Amino acid sequence: MKAPEKPFMPPLVKVTVILLFSSLAFSVLMMLFVSLSPSQLPGWFAPVVGGISVVIMGFLTWAIASGRRWALNVYLILFILGIPASLEIATRMPDGQPASFMGLLAQTLAQVIALAILFGRVPTSWFAAHRSARKA
Repeated sequence: MKAPEKPFMPPLVKVTVILLFSSLAFSVLMMLFVSLSPSQLPGWFAPVVGGISVVIMGFLTWAIASGRRWALNVYLILFILGIPASLEIATRMPDGQPASFMGLLAQTLAQVIALAILFGRVPTSWFAAHRSARKA
């Protein structure tokens, strides 16, 4: 018996996956920047918490790119739960670091745009096709 073919990823979905992976790459850069900056937190905090977050979000982004709708739902829930932390980070950024604030804003906007697109009609059909292919 031949395994079912993976459904073709629409260009719109590719763009959103690129946005999510770009956001993830930016998270890694920010984590490195924060861990090298003086902080009131213990030195292990940013690498450990940031590392765990990057691994989880990386896995979810990979799962979304693989057509797993549940991963999109989990990503959305974690994104919503992370908004207060992002606001806290944004308010604590020193005035002399507008680039960090703009980066955080760009990362958040990229995630919002990707999530909004992924809950649209074309990606929903693509997720459904993946689900059907896995059941076949």
